[in-house]
Amino acid sequence: MTAHLQMDEQGRVLILQELREALGLRPGEPLDAEVEGGRLVIRSPASRARLVEFEGRLVFVGGPPITGDPVQDMRDERLQEMIDRCK
Repeated sequence: MTAHLQMDEQGRVLILQELREALGLRPGEPLDAEVEGGRLVIRSPASRARLVEFEGRLVFVGGPPITGDPVQDMRDERLQEMIDRCK
């Protein structure tokens, strides 16, 4: 998908709705910008997520950090559901 954009006097560029939807971007979401080969490249930090080979294994890198313990969170939620049903 190609779009022609225009920079305003303050240096801002509006990302068109079709592009935002195609990339799954939401208002207020942080973006990374860099110059690559004379081009301005803007990407979502999540787009850096990829599989790389490390010591003979595929490893997922570059995704957003996982905070807390999601497995324990699911266990706690399930336990609370069971407790609520017994009341």
